[in-house]
Amino acid sequence: DLDSLVLLQNAMEAAALAEDCGTRLANLVLIGNEFFLFRTVTTGGGQLQLSNGYRGVLDSVPEAHAANDRVWILFGNLTERTFTPAATVNVKLLPKNGSTQLSEPSATAINLTFGNRVDQPYPPVALRFNSTLYPTGTVDIDSSGSGGPGSTLDDRGIATSFVRRDFRNMDEVKAVVDETSLPPDFPAANTTEYAIEVRNDPNGTNTLLFTTAYQSTVPIEISRTRILRNTAGVVPTRMRFTVLTRHTINGSVRNSLYTPRWDFDIVSALLSGDTNMGVRAFNVTSAAHVTGTTGTHTLNIGSAFGTGNVQVSLNGGAFSTVIAAGNTTGTFAATSGDSITVRHTENSALGLEKFMELTVGGVSAAYCIFTY
Repeated sequence: DLDSLVLLQNAMEAAALAEDCGTRLANLVLIGNEFFLFRTVTTGGGQLQLSNGYRGVLDSVPEAHAANDRVWILFGNLTERTFTPAATVNVKLLPKNGSTQLSEPSATAINLTFGNRVDQPYPPVALRFNSTLYPTGTVDIDSSGSGGPGSTLDDRGIATSFVRRDFRNMDEVKAVVDETSLPPDFPAANTTEYAIEVRNDPNGTNTLLFTTAYQSTVPIEISRTRILRNTAGVVPTRMRFTVLTRHTINGSVRNSLYTPRWDFDIVSALLSGDTNMGVRAFNVTSAAHVTGTTGTHTLNIGSAFGTGNVQVSLNGGAFSTVIAAGNTTGTFAATSGDSITVRHTENSALGLEKFMELTVGGVSAAYCIFTY
């Protein structure tokens, strides 16, 4: 009602500076599990308008919200006391409007146990895929690295970066804008680290493909080769990245209370239309690619094998070596209509994930992921 709007507007600052929001938490709002800070507050048409905001402040992250979600405007102090991190307390809420307030005896006590939230690390914000700030329409799975023959074939993927934050920060607005306000001993002080959980088809099967190793620096490279290894070589259409955050304090490893999660569509200009020859281990024949060209065909691999070779078979015949151990490229002749299969003979590379491409006239036509 109008009285409530007036009370809310009076409790907030009509035009707060960024510093006021960041250091005093002026105009702090909670929707779902996400905290916002707003610099401008106006009323009109029976509505309270909050604008010039900062999302995912404190230890929260940006998340999706629906129309008619409840909005909590937070101001004032519940108590002047301090409590231990795991204390249990009783709280009574005394709502009021312009003319009356609920009496304390009539209020129901709410039993709360603190969850040691003060020691949890802050999750990052402002995710970027290949330098493009999320959200974006599609993400190019081929973008990281320069591509082409040689080791760069396995450099391709999605470079993921974000604004890192520290739980000791003194200005919540500066913390979500960039990293200039990070303490000079971050991330070493509490060994703050990040990992990315990579999922395929989040709106369907929601399959966990892999989780990267923890690291303290950005970007975190999500390898195209590793993605394809876990999807049987099929280029995903939609993926989900979740950033995990942890740090160590007082000898205990703490994980962030919330994790930023982003769903996005995938595009691959380089692999679109190419034959997926599958994911193949040592001496296992690939799926076939039927060439439409007569002439020289080229095989490239991401990096050289130490002892194994890359071999080709035409029309189910004997395999012959095209890329010998120590090399990354080789050629062979084929005729339009030939059925081409490949295999590798490396039997000692634990953890092997290697991208192989078949090109004709410098244009890629097929690919295979070699594994151990």
